[in-house]
Amino acid sequence: MFTIRRLGVIAATTLALSLGAGAATTPAIAAQRALAPGASSATIGGYTVDGLTYIKWNADRDKLGDPLEWKTCNGVGCSQRFQKGWVLWTQRTGAQIVSGGPMATRYSASGWTKSWMGYPTSEPIDLRRGKYQAFQSGAMYWSETAGAHVVHGGVRGFYASHGPSENGLLGYPTSEETAVPGGVSQDFEGGKIYWSSSTGATSATRNGEIQNYYAASNGWVGLPDSDLYNLSVRGGKFQSFQRAAVYWSQLSGTHAVFGGIRAYYATHGPSENGFLGYPTSDEIGVTGGVRQDFEGGKIYWADSGTNTFSTTKGDIQTYCEAKGGPNSSLGLPISDEISWNGGYYQRFKGGVITWGPGVGPKLITAADFNLMAGNFAKYGWPIADSWTDATGSHTQFQKGVIDTAVPAKAPVYPFTNVLATAKSVVLYGDSQLDDDSWSEQGARAMGFTDQATQLAYGGMGYSTRNAWAGGTGWTAVQNKLIPFPGGTPGLVLVSLGGNDASSGQSDAQVIASSTALWAKLKEIYPNSKIVINGVMSRSDTSHTQRRHIDAVLGANAKRLGVTYISVAGLASTAGAEYRDNVHLTQNGHNTVSRLYIPMLKAALGK
Repeated sequence: MFTIRRLGVIAATTLALSLGAGAATTPAIAAQRALAPGASSATIGGYTVDGLTYIKWNADRDKLGDPLEWKTCNGVGCSQRFQKGWVLWTQRTGAQIVSGGPMATRYSASGWTKSWMGYPTSEPIDLRRGKYQAFQSGAMYWSETAGAHVVHGGVRGFYASHGPSENGLLGYPTSEETAVPGGVSQDFEGGKIYWSSSTGATSATRNGEIQNYYAASNGWVGLPDSDLYNLSVRGGKFQSFQRAAVYWSQLSGTHAVFGGIRAYYATHGPSENGFLGYPTSDEIGVTGGVRQDFEGGKIYWADSGTNTFSTTKGDIQTYCEAKGGPNSSLGLPISDEISWNGGYYQRFKGGVITWGPGVGPKLITAADFNLMAGNFAKYGWPIADSWTDATGSHTQFQKGVIDTAVPAKAPVYPFTNVLATAKSVVLYGDSQLDDDSWSEQGARAMGFTDQATQLAYGGMGYSTRNAWAGGTGWTAVQNKLIPFPGGTPGLVLVSLGGNDASSGQSDAQVIASSTALWAKLKEIYPNSKIVINGVMSRSDTSHTQRRHIDAVLGANAKRLGVTYISVAGLASTAGAEYRDNVHLTQNGHNTVSRLYIPMLKAALGK
């Protein structure tokens, strides 16, 4: 049994005292009474229900059952628990029911009325397959299969506009928000909604191939910035992301298009309606750029960022691939395929592929194509690829031939009139080559009996200057100051580095200069055997830096694949006689040569 009575002013005061509110009435209770003068109340099981809470309970007793606790209020609102739920009230939201069950459990897990969700602003509303309830800072959805989850902020706004929400393509939420690079994501039965923290934009992916592709991409395409679109060609789909556009069709699969290729593809359409069709691959690295395959051709993008062109399915593309494509001397396309004089042509970095009626595709030089194009009536279409021989380049056309003579090449080096032969040795180095040096004796022992040139510059190093030579061991050669002989010597022997040790040159300087010198000598004498000697030294502490430079040069030679003979400590091993701290006597040269000769023999592979 319970009692219902009308509350006047005196009765209201009595009720406040009966609730243990002998002190001042809270603002929330005062607001309830002020808003509902004369409202009814009821006492059941020792608990009183009154004010706006009573009005809500009295209207929905079947939903709430009997009270289980006293009403509690704070400076914001009031709450009272019943058998089947709660009535929560604030002056701004009014009295709302929170039904017991999964939604109440989810609300409680967030902190109830003290959480970021705030107070409910609506009743629980029955939906198809579930329920919905709005809160001050979010909306909660529940279904038997999806559970109870809150949607709020930008995600809530997007979800609300793509419905009615639970009837829309996305269905019920199946997770709370989770952080992703650049924003947040929330899962739904039919897809995912993304919100960008940088732009505030919200978009979604739908369950299917494009969403699967996006998930597998680990976010490199960025967040979606458009909805999923159905395309008119063969049931394909498209969705734009921050850094790419993703396309799908049943035949081509799912692929992303981005950067310069995306821009080119967008202008040669509408994309899926254009001659290129859907993408059939992701980007593939090629020499000088990247390639992406499409149903109707291939798009190429150059690393320089200046060129993006395509080849289209047909004879020119097939011929391009047969020639090795961009990974060959043909290189990347530098124009699209162009219709011309009843045929086609396309320019590439390494030439022009033409296709003429009755003659098919041919690869010719750009210079010959330009001559032909300027007087097509005279030449007609090419009937063979351009070819080169000792006299120059040639292209055979239907009506004639274009011959281009080989331009005279500047000499590699201003050689002297001395002509070296296979029996000759060229010696280049510092004062270690003075007298009848151990290097010369080793060369003679190996059969190089003609000393074409001995170029010994005291005080010179790889990075150390000799005034008489006019530069360092490297720069004097770079500036063509060293009088090298012509011809093809059988052996070139280099002995430098000791003066780099004594002058304090850094390892980096020695490495840079030796690398450049060795490469230049190979250019000067491409068919000669080039051997680099290390720095002759003793094993005592006074020669520590000489041995160090020997090791630096040896490591650099190994890295470059240059033949190198280390002679660090060899003078001590041989017991050689010195004239001063760094120069051997003739007897010292003779002694060292006996150990050096087998080392040179091994270096020459003899």
